[in-house]
Amino acid sequence: MLSQLEINLLTLEWTDPSSESESEQSIQIVKDVVSTKFLDVLSRSGDFPSPFSSSSPSPELSRDEELRRLCLAISALYAFIQQNWTGPSLDISSEYSGDEFIGQLACGGEPAYHLVQSPGLLLLAQRYTSGSFNHLQGVDWWRLRIATIHQLILDSPVLLPTHLDSPLDSLSSLLIKADQLDLTGRLMLERGMILHYLQSNKKAADYFVEGARVVGLEYELTGALGRRTKFQQVDHSQLVLLAQSRDRSSSPSKLSPIKMSMPETLALNDDTLLEHTIYTSSSPSPNNTNGGTLSSSKLSHINPSSQPPLHPLDQSILLSLCLNVRNSSPSHGLTSEQMSPYISRILSHPQNWSIHTTALLLRSRLESTRTRTVERSTLQLQALVEQIPADDASVADAGERLRWFWGVEMPSKWALEKELAERYMSLGVVKSALEIYEKLEMWESVVGCWQSLERPQKAIQIVRSLLDGSLESAEQIQASGKELNGKEKKIMDPVREAKLWCILGDLEPPSARTHYEHAWTLSGHRSARAARSLGFWYFNAAQSAPPSLPRTSSSSSSSSSPASSPSSPESAESAESAEDLYKKAISYFTSSLTLSPLSPRTLFILGVSQVRLQDWNGARESFSRVVGIDEDDSEGWSNLGSVYVRMAGGVGGEASAEREDESEPEAEPEVDEEELKEGENAEEQEDKVDDGDEDEQKDRSSDPRPGGDELDELHVPSSVTPAVAEHATHATPAHVSGSRAPVPSRGSDATSVLGTDLGALESVSDGVEGVGLSTSTTSTSNSILPVPPSEYIVNRNEKTPPALPSSSSPPTQKSSPPKSTSVTSPSKTVKPSSAPPKTKTKTKPAARNLTTAQRAQKKQYKLLAFRALQQGLKHAYSNWRMWTNYLYIALDPDVFAPLEASRAFSRIVEERLNSSSNAGEGLREGGGVDWEVLERLVEIEESPKIVGDWEDEDKLGGMTMTKEIHQSLQKSLSTLFTSTLLPNFSTSLLYTLHARHLLALTPKRWGEAFDAHLQAYRASPAGRITAAEGIPDEEAWREAVASVDEFVQAAEEIGPHIEETEGAEGGDGGKWRKSVKSVVKTFLGRTRKEWSEEREFGRLEDVLAEL
Repeated sequence: MLSQLEINLLTLEWTDPSSESESEQSIQIVKDVVSTKFLDVLSRSGDFPSPFSSSSPSPELSRDEELRRLCLAISALYAFIQQNWTGPSLDISSEYSGDEFIGQLACGGEPAYHLVQSPGLLLLAQRYTSGSFNHLQGVDWWRLRIATIHQLILDSPVLLPTHLDSPLDSLSSLLIKADQLDLTGRLMLERGMILHYLQSNKKAADYFVEGARVVGLEYELTGALGRRTKFQQVDHSQLVLLAQSRDRSSSPSKLSPIKMSMPETLALNDDTLLEHTIYTSSSPSPNNTNGGTLSSSKLSHINPSSQPPLHPLDQSILLSLCLNVRNSSPSHGLTSEQMSPYISRILSHPQNWSIHTTALLLRSRLESTRTRTVERSTLQLQALVEQIPADDASVADAGERLRWFWGVEMPSKWALEKELAERYMSLGVVKSALEIYEKLEMWESVVGCWQSLERPQKAIQIVRSLLDGSLESAEQIQASGKELNGKEKKIMDPVREAKLWCILGDLEPPSARTHYEHAWTLSGHRSARAARSLGFWYFNAAQSAPPSLPRTSSSSSSSSSPASSPSSPESAESAESAEDLYKKAISYFTSSLTLSPLSPRTLFILGVSQVRLQDWNGARESFSRVVGIDEDDSEGWSNLGSVYVRMAGGVGGEASAEREDESEPEAEPEVDEEELKEGENAEEQEDKVDDGDEDEQKDRSSDPRPGGDELDELHVPSSVTPAVAEHATHATPAHVSGSRAPVPSRGSDATSVLGTDLGALESVSDGVEGVGLSTSTTSTSNSILPVPPSEYIVNRNEKTPPALPSSSSPPTQKSSPPKSTSVTSPSKTVKPSSAPPKTKTKTKPAARNLTTAQRAQKKQYKLLAFRALQQGLKHAYSNWRMWTNYLYIALDPDVFAPLEASRAFSRIVEERLNSSSNAGEGLREGGGVDWEVLERLVEIEESPKIVGDWEDEDKLGGMTMTKEIHQSLQKSLSTLFTSTLLPNFSTSLLYTLHARHLLALTPKRWGEAFDAHLQAYRASPAGRITAAEGIPDEEAWREAVASVDEFVQAAEEIGPHIEETEGAEGGDGGKWRKSVKSVVKTFLGRTRKEWSEEREFGRLEDVLAEL
């Protein structure tokens, strides 16, 4: 169990350990740490050998010695944080400064920020906690804190040491058993925060919620009547967070009195908006945001205008939950509305300097996008930057700043100033932003500023001056208008210098490869940035290279030196084949990920490259890691599903995923049994896809490329360029960065949508064709390369929807994808052709004799594909292309989820219709319907294979359903027809399918089915014939006669049932005969002049006579 002294160190609060037998020396050093006398403690480190010396510490230390050693580590860590995060600044000896310390802090190929102050202090904390501790149980917690700070000074996050988790789990259990609820909550919160920094948002959210549960925090997001503007006359429901801390009256940790030493909170001073929402109701609204009631809630008694103060720990947890809202929601107004109540609840009762500072910072970020609040947002951010170094009496002391530092997302000094510069850039104040970036020596951002000013040569001059040593510091850059003089070159860390060479490569595309290779060599193959840049370069080169070349050409080029190597993708095209270039790209991407594994962008393009080489196992691993890092990456989920489909096609030898070493057996997939179980019961679960708010990105029309017998196309970016700046606002145009940059937010310009319609469902028994792949880029240009059937990689920036066939040119008959029968015209809506689809001759693939294990594996892959697409749709609800993928895989016999297929079909049509600006015309551009799939759904509805109705269900291939699912399918199709299809389309086939659907219902709707057949006839060419226009040729005549025959035959089958049902109800059951006679008589009258001599004309006259 943790001793009281260890608890004092963890909380930075003093409680007398009177019940423990601790030495006076140990008590005094802990008191000094809690009193923030960090430099005094460090000055008494003479008892221990310097951790920077070659001598190793004694393996056996007493409890007092371990405690003193831990206090030294804590003092060094807090002094480092005070210097670089919270302030006020300390007078620290220069022995803890130096470039050699910066180099030692580089980790995973990522350099540490080179202007960090006193980096030796962090190294000192690491070294003092690296040994074994046999008497103290809280050391692993401090190791977690040290690792957190180390992450925050790196260019990009790296993986945590694997040995941290297990001891922390044990420590959590001990704290819970000891009823240390607040300590347990702190630990949960801090573990969640570091996962948040590593972008593991789902796991972080689990820790945040568990922390709130452990500490007994009660909170409810609800509504209450109130006003937000000065002139508002009517009260409206406002979102409010009700929260209450648990009773801590028996706990030694009580609420601190509100102090005046809080950060300056600037007033809004707007002529319309109130400073804060005024609630006119003393109780919340009866309904909460989840649709339930608050009558039984413990918080229903709280007045929204006068809530009780919260404990600082509870405030920290609420801020973390606010971060969870930001992580799990797209960047739009709804997120701001959801986060604001959390922030307002914390700002209403200031309890701690760090917590209040973080809350003000979050409010500043939210207000930066609104015209009325952007001024306060910028001034507040500037005030926060200026308050950190202040050490006068009006600002909080070091203890208050550090006490709750670990539970909030408080940026470092340089990160806060960098954010201020970004805010200036967003407002167009480039000069002020440039001055900040130059002071911070953030050269990538400096380069981005000069590029935004359309002065790329100035950016190149700065980078070259840094490399040749003529520019050493920020002061020299700020010198007005003076040429840069040559000076003695400053010794620079190799990883930092390699990063500058990569920036230069970004700025000089003709010499990019040479610069990247020089950076890679200079870093000793330790720069993840250089490896990423080389990987992107080879990936771009592969896009324009020929598919294959003689081995002599390839080998000769690969052996050339960097100086003689081609310096652009275009020149590489003449020397190496695409296959060789992709292999090199994969090699460099792999090296980069070995150094820095947490790069979803690199993993994504690595997966794309592996798909190009048909390395399906490698692609599966890459895309699995993408979604493991960012579970909201819908394109990663979609590509993972596509890879699983291709792997299913390769089972048994067909389209196998070949590797270079063909003797190596294919690895078995790692299968989540829970995932498979969910996939097999997809219909029973009816998982609802959350309505995400991602802005739909439209696809542009793709020009088919000639040659070969490829059926489909591969959509890829023509180039993927490493960014020259960390901030998209600085670069024109935007690029896919090889350096650190966050994953593009949903709804931004970097968001992707999947490409074109996917392959046709040739035969349900033959499996699924055409589940597509997408690739991410923000490049502004694209290219299309032919690839094997049913494989797609789609650019995330495609904008224009593909054109649908016009009425003058009938759709081309092709097997994949199914043709769309809907057409559009710029001026008016043109109804699709109603001619029945021609029968296609389908060539079934050669039968394969699969073993039982192979069949199981094939089904397993398809179920995993289904689940991957299902996960992706949760984050891309408006992406009709991904719904198309989901539709086809749902109809595969190994998956067979017809209800999900119906839902997908409905979503596809709705999104295609909504994607058009021609909203007044019913049928809009992009609103095509895959009639073959719709017909397949109706066939399933007509002839269901109900569980229990078949003696040998195993022979049905898994294509069975329960009665409940069949009933739900019928309801779903009814809604699809009546709400979506019929109001927007009027094709003969649609009405025919609707009639079949009506006859599949129980009871059968005979009268409505007859009306549907009548509408089908009127929408056919025969129904639109006029006496003036006539019928142009004999083929059209025979098709028109066939349409009349089909209608008459359907009427004769349905008519007697209409007579039976309507006659029994006292109606006129014979009206159908009059309708049929009218149709035949009208048709004969309009065609008599030209076609009365034809045999079919006489036959129709006989039919009319019989009627």
